[in-house]
Amino acid sequence: MANISPASVRFICDILEHIGMVNFQVKPIREDWKAVLWQLFGYFQHVLAVLFLVSNVSSTLCRSSRHVPEFCQRLFESCFGLIGLMCTQIAYHRYDEIKSLVHFMETSLSNANKEIANKYKKKANITLFAFLLTLVFASAANLSDKLHPLSEKDIAELKIIYGTQNPERRHYVNVWIPYVDETLSWHYAVIHALEFWPTLIAGASFYTIGVLVLTTITVLEGQYTILRTYVKKIGQQHTDIQGNTVYYTNIERNKYIVEPINKRTSSVKDAALKAKLQQREQQREYQRQLVYEKLYFRQVLRFHQKLVILQTKVR
Repeated sequence: MANISPASVRFICDILEHIGMVNFQVKPIREDWKAVLWQLFGYFQHVLAVLFLVSNVSSTLCRSSRHVPEFCQRLFESCFGLIGLMCTQIAYHRYDEIKSLVHFMETSLSNANKEIANKYKKKANITLFAFLLTLVFASAANLSDKLHPLSEKDIAELKIIYGTQNPERRHYVNVWIPYVDETLSWHYAVIHALEFWPTLIAGASFYTIGVLVLTTITVLEGQYTILRTYVKKIGQQHTDIQGNTVYYTNIERNKYIVEPINKRTSSVKDAALKAKLQQREQQREYQRQLVYEKLYFRQVLRFHQKLVILQTKVR
């Protein structure tokens, strides 16, 4: 299960950090003008994203509401924009926790049962691929809708709804700037260039949080499945595939000590003495088994506590 960690999340987190969306605060050892400018640039990006969302919601509520079908479509668009902004803020405010969670999943997961690990690794990959395809198709559908030629009737309706001179010029994200016709050539070009950045950031943040949640759910399911196999063994004699008695030293890594079934027989010939020695050996074996069962239960409990920590990190 160690290879099931969301490497794409770490990759996108690194990108968000390098472009100044997260972790851009000035460090005590970097209080120079470059660090201050980098911090201001980071705040500017967040302000730009908020302004675009406010502009989008305002356009939806104040202009698109004049036509019900257009309003429903733009409301759906605004909801996705709001979710994207929320994911961006989560990535910003909980960046260290996200990195810690990714590191935990990369280094602390059990890979004891290869069959179960491969099963849930495959399930996670399919889920993430489906999630990525959903985002790609949704973005492509929105872009196709914006680029699709409009009929004269549609243009006339949009001109009435939005009150613009060139309603056929549609932005990727519907925006409204008071006293500005966003369809005029220069306005259209500038807004079109600016809206690309917050849209891309919101999409990357949404993908990061979505992948993290989906992967964690699959990881926990696989880890609890592995844990269940060890819980079932509590109170039972543990053996390997050859039938040898084993004593687990680390269930998370499937490490154990093998004790062969056929032990060396005693060379004592006296029957009474031999029976007495066998009785003592059985008592020692019983005491050793009791101690081992306590140690085994502690390993199971420690494994479960680690999964609880993983659940806590996701909250």
